Amino acid sequence: MASGRLNTPRTAPDLNPIEHVWKAMKSILRKDHRYLKYLKDNAESRVIFIVALKAAWWAVPQVLIDSLIDSMPRCYHAVQRNRGWYTKY
Repeated sequence: MASGRLNTPRTAPDLNPIEHVWKAMKSILRKDHRYLKYLKDNAESRVIFIVALKAAWWAVPQVLIDSLIDSMPRCYHAVQRNRGWYTKY
């Protein structure tokens, strides 16, 4: 690891914590912004969607983000053990 790169396959999905954040955001959007499913494909609806998306981003609990950061060493070692295949993460 002299180059600073992790020695894992490039497609190791378990090393991508943003997927967990997207899942949390989707849950927030479904719960707090149910009206989104009625939006049309126009400029006004896109503005409404962007506002809701930003609100969902800021509503993701910091404790989730902290736990994802803290779990990265464990995820990395689990992916190494499984040679890039899926893990419990």
